[in-house]
Amino acid sequence: MTRPYKQMADKLKGCHRKLSSSPMHSDERRTALSRPTHAYRHLTDRRRVVCCNIANDIVDSCDIIFMEDLSVKALRSISRDENMTNMYNDALLGELRRRISYKAIGAGKRIILVEPKGTSQTCSECGSQVRKDLSIREHVCPNCGLVMDRDLNASINILYRGMGKLGWTGHPVPPMTMGTNSPVIPTGAQRMGV
Repeated sequence: MTRPYKQMADKLKGCHRKLSSSPMHSDERRTALSRPTHAYRHLTDRRRVVCCNIANDIVDSCDIIFMEDLSVKALRSISRDENMTNMYNDALLGELRRRISYKAIGAGKRIILVEPKGTSQTCSECGSQVRKDLSIREHVCPNCGLVMDRDLNASINILYRGMGKLGWTGHPVPPMTMGTNSPVIPTGAQRMGV
């Protein structure tokens, strides 16, 4: 959980604890009855505002939006620990996808959903499969030597798959050079042994 949400969730737990420990039919209990409702409303309102702002930023900055065709319910069911499940809930993945779709359609933008299988396991540079556990956050390709954040690698693969659905062949973004014959490596990426 991100820090502000964790603090709000802890406050909500504290409100419930205080309510359960207050004596029945007392002034303290009457006051404590409304506090969990207010804390929960504050938490959900905050999540919705953040979700709406992210969706607006994405739709305003892109003409074509590529997203994985993920089932958030399936993600929650295969989650191995409670913290990951809570993070999926906090991220409002389903709500974010719904809002992006709604706003993009209203703005006349295109949304292309791609198959999510293997986006983080495939090297975005050479296409080889690099198996890694969810706990490993860095993509290191033994074939081409590319080292980058796992999520950045997956996002590049999503871009490639989406552009493929549009009929584009090859790399959607051709390698750029800066006065030399070496391609510019994306921000957050580096090559091993170079």
